[in-house]
Amino acid sequence: MNEMSPEGLDALKEIINIGIGLAAGSLNEMLQTPILLEAPEISMARRSCLKKQILEGRDENLSCVYESFSGGIDGRAILLFAPTDAAKLIAVLTGEDQEDEDLDALKAGTLTEVGNIVINCVLGTFGNLLDRQFTFQLPVYLEGGIDDVLPMDLVAFEPAIVLMKTRFKAKTLDIGGNILLVFELKPFDALLQLATHVFDLPESEA
Repeated sequence: MNEMSPEGLDALKEIINIGIGLAAGSLNEMLQTPILLEAPEISMARRSCLKKQILEGRDENLSCVYESFSGGIDGRAILLFAPTDAAKLIAVLTGEDQEDEDLDALKAGTLTEVGNIVINCVLGTFGNLLDRQFTFQLPVYLEGGIDDVLPMDLVAFEPAIVLMKTRFKAKTLDIGGNILLVFELKPFDALLQLATHVFDLPESEA
């Protein structure tokens, strides 16, 4: 799925923006850190171009939090950072110096907590607004090249891939992060149709 109707995209943006706002609030409350998550740039990604869209010409490893979900619609949610950005985020959230040798020991736990918050807030918004209940598996932290961190089962079914590019901002922080939501195509199509009615969005003109 590479394109969707304008009203479908508007509904998707409404849901995701609400979820991102909730995630920012949860991060500030739980981590006692004033962090702003920008309203993300949202697009439907092609599986064949996904690496290029994420890496944007860079050739580097990634820090990734990966979480599977189910509940009428199965899928995967993935939060991706460049390693240098991950280190900056951890330093701000933990209050540790970015050059501290102990920062690596905090990386997996801290980013997993951040990823869990963001993913659950975004998908929880889908569930609350569209009357769907998602069940989540425990989040997994991964590091490595993009072929190492993207789930191999992306090739097991024809997916609808939502790519969100957002920025995490604080007083001393401004970094980018990618969020992928990978849904089964047909259930996702039905979910979007329901979302357009929930938000009472007008039909696009021919």
